[in-house]
Amino acid sequence: MDMAMSPDLPAWVCYLVVFLFGGFAAYIQVRRRIGKAPFAWLMPDTWTLLLVYWLVPLVLFWLLDRLGAVADTSFFAAVLVGVGYERIMTSGLNGISAPGDVTSVWQPWVAYADRISAQIRERLQQRQDAFERRIAALVAGNDQRHGALDEWMHAIVDLPPALVGAYDTLKAGQGAQGDPGQAPALPPRTRELRLALLQLKMVGARFNRPGELFHRGVIGPMDYARELLRGGWQGFWFALRGYMLIVVIATGTVLALQYSGRQNDGAVGSIDRARVHYNMWRLAKPGISARDLSRAQSNTADLLSEKATRALTLHETGERLLRPDLPMDRVDALLGLLMRREAESPRDLRESAATLWPALAHPNVDVRRRVQASLVYLARRGGGDPPAEIREWAASENNTPVETAALVAAWRLWWNDAAARP
Repeated sequence: MDMAMSPDLPAWVCYLVVFLFGGFAAYIQVRRRIGKAPFAWLMPDTWTLLLVYWLVPLVLFWLLDRLGAVADTSFFAAVLVGVGYERIMTSGLNGISAPGDVTSVWQPWVAYADRISAQIRERLQQRQDAFERRIAALVAGNDQRHGALDEWMHAIVDLPPALVGAYDTLKAGQGAQGDPGQAPALPPRTRELRLALLQLKMVGARFNRPGELFHRGVIGPMDYARELLRGGWQGFWFALRGYMLIVVIATGTVLALQYSGRQNDGAVGSIDRARVHYNMWRLAKPGISARDLSRAQSNTADLLSEKATRALTLHETGERLLRPDLPMDRVDALLGLLMRREAESPRDLRESAATLWPALAHPNVDVRRRVQASLVYLARRGGGDPPAEIREWAASENNTPVETAALVAAWRLWWNDAAARP
């Protein structure tokens, strides 16, 4: 799969793709380890396995993006990581491989998953054995129920002929002592029933569900009700705990959404704050595509246009401009956001200028030069003409901190005077 041909989508969409495909792959992994027993999903360990397997592709996708192996806006990369993270962790997939430090962590996790899977299978087997013993005790002394089980067994179309013959032989009273399914101390009919159940198990019949036995007439209504109570008690409490957790999470989410807007004291809500941080992070993130950079610029421009998020966006812009490791194309992108807005009031222009003042002390002379040119542009855009000593200041390698501080003070004084003028 050629990653260069991949659609370039917003990062959150790609993480959602990893989440969905990773969830499906995690379910397949768990089913492969513990089998298709329905009672397995009533055990907390099964859900623990599923959740951990579900988290692995998300963490791996984030790590591969941080290392530059994939882009977190690549749809193809998201699909590959979601469905093939196990191969990526072991031998690599389509040129994508995890670093050595990460693969060394994968083997202990596989050993842990093997151990948990073995414990789940052991508990399932114990549950199944107990179920078989109870059904055997219910049916062994009742000819009508035994006949229903006999009829059901012969109705299975894919039952191997050898097993049908062995069952008919036991039914006729021959070979009971050679039954490998039970100890010789049990009565012949119980041994016969045990072998029948084992044969049903071998052909994959769903005899481990009380409802099937009840509808076939193998067990009565009261026996069915007791099996439901006995088998569903653990699942009921586990499901109740799960539903309570879902209710708590849903309630917290609703409350967060309800109070995430702008508060009465003018504070920025949590969702708006997250939007600002996310888009500013995308603007400063190294290695992103040109389309992703344009998308982040557009989103940040919208944040600057919104009254609730403008102040925080300006603050974050100023913080990013002070970073000495910020690439020059990102500096231009941030400055361009402040330059391209239209119909700004004098107050908005002054806020934009105040965002840039600290960057006049940036260690990079090219950044200082760009910031100074932006300040002159904003001043003229507001209809003013700064004095020559401010307007004609030139950034150079010889600029001293004192000189820079004096320039910042001069710009601040000029903007204060401009605001006082009618």
